[in-house]
Amino acid sequence: FDERVAAVGPYGNHTIFSWQYINDESIITGGGDPEAWVREHRKATTVSAFLESFALLVRRAVFFKHGKFDEEFEGSSGADIDLSFRLRCAGYTLLRVPAYVAHRAAGKCELWDLTLTAMRTLLLERWGLDVGVPEMLWQRALDGIDGAWDPVLVRATCRSTALRAPLVSIMIPTYNRPRYFRETLESARAQTYPNIEIIVCDNSTDERTAELMQTYEDDVRIRYVRDRAARTKAENFMPFERLAQGEYLQWCMDDDILLPDKITRMMDAFLRESGITLVTSLRGVVDGDGNYLGLWQGNVPVHGTYECYPGAAVGRATLMDRANFLGEPSAVLFRRRDLTHHYWRATVRGYQTISDCAMWLELMERGDAVIFARPLSLYRRHEEQEGAQAEVIVRSRVEWRRLVEEYWHKRIFITQEQDYRYVLARMAEEQGVIAPLLPSVSAQLRKAYEQDVPPLPMIIMNRV
Repeated sequence: FDERVAAVGPYGNHTIFSWQYINDESIITGGGDPEAWVREHRKATTVSAFLESFALLVRRAVFFKHGKFDEEFEGSSGADIDLSFRLRCAGYTLLRVPAYVAHRAAGKCELWDLTLTAMRTLLLERWGLDVGVPEMLWQRALDGIDGAWDPVLVRATCRSTALRAPLVSIMIPTYNRPRYFRETLESARAQTYPNIEIIVCDNSTDERTAELMQTYEDDVRIRYVRDRAARTKAENFMPFERLAQGEYLQWCMDDDILLPDKITRMMDAFLRESGITLVTSLRGVVDGDGNYLGLWQGNVPVHGTYECYPGAAVGRATLMDRANFLGEPSAVLFRRRDLTHHYWRATVRGYQTISDCAMWLELMERGDAVIFARPLSLYRRHEEQEGAQAEVIVRSRVEWRRLVEEYWHKRIFITQEQDYRYVLARMAEEQGVIAPLLPSVSAQLRKAYEQDVPPLPMIIMNRV
């Protein structure tokens, strides 16, 4: 009944903005009730800079007096932000109350909502608000405004948030893939996050990629290294160590695709969740022509927009299944200082084919992982990939054995002998699959595999 209050809104499960977000899927899966959770954990009514339209209770007279929802936003999100800001600048208060309303369309979005592009332009022009900036930054900035709002102050506050966004380095090594590389580079350039640098290291045997890069000379975010002398993958990766200046690192292989809001979403998670060292998402898959094939089959179940998983549990699951469900390098964003053994030589601690897993496990030793439910990157599956080669398949089995032994020796992730023996048994059972590949690999690799894998009967006896 306070006439200074223009509107009130509840908490909900909407997935675009997290100011009112409640992960009801996770609560329900755990046997809880979202409404009861809100009553217990969100007891107070609080002032909000913004209320979402799907469950907005607003005074009729105030709504019509101050322009309703602006028709310029028709067909896109953002009209509720615009109205909220106009009401605040008119001297009204917006309240978020301890009630829960489920948004049944939440999470039903496509890979990338094209209407967000229109919203971003309008909000930037009208309020100086760039929704490519992690929401946590502009939420804190707007909540920090003391006293009355006015449009000039709001615009200045919103513009300043872009200056607080940490630098993210996107690193793209490329070799003789100009067709795929162009799509990869464009996906990096299309990131909504405002503070990125893009580093390209090219050791191609021809000049097609170099000629392509001439069209990007005006993009000051891009640094291009043409290294004709780099004859190996490792030599092509080396410049990234000295060139990358970002506090956060994003590898991007030259045939993968980053969706436009990947860095924005993942940086927001880093700013919200203390104790995490890695952010990834479920992985989408495209073919050589860019056709979407669906989700990667090895994805883990994620409830809500994203979930946070303990590093110890993620590390154990990775080693027990010997599976990389966190994703290839293009899928993951991490903080540079959290990792000691980087990918600067295309290997990590001597691991070649599972170097990404070695990185992720090191990060899981130091913190937790956030996994987004919506794919934020696309893995390209095509005939040119190394993963289908016999040499790579056999080497990966040898390296998984080494990795398991390394962590068992340290009693990290795998701490129980029964788990250790289970993994050994699973590896031994793969001999029938690997044996036909051995004649086509090098003698050295074949010897390494045969020495590492004990006979199956011995494993079975140990399990008994």
